[in-house]
Amino acid sequence: MANAKDLDSKTLELVFRTKLGRTKTLVIYDQRDDASAEECQTVAKYFVDNNILLLSNAADEIAEFVEARFHTCEYVPAV
Repeated sequence: MANAKDLDSKTLELVFRTKLGRTKTLVIYDQRDDASAEECQTVAKYFVDNNILLLSNAADEIAEFVEARFHTCEYVPAV
C-alpha cells in the first residue's frame, strides 16, 4: 500500500476569461512548489499575449488572466 504522502496531489491552476465570457482553467501538474505570484502572472501574460491556448470554439479566444492558485488534494483510501 502506498503511504499517505504519495497519495497527495498538488497542482497549479491558471484561470483565464475568454472573449465570449467563459472561464477556462489550465492545470499544471508537477509544478514548482515555490512558484511566485509574479512568475505565474508572467507565464499567464505570455499565454494571453501570444494566443497560446487553443479553444474548442474557433470564434473564441483567451481575453484576460483572472488568477493563479495552488490546488491541493489528499487521496484517502476508502477501504
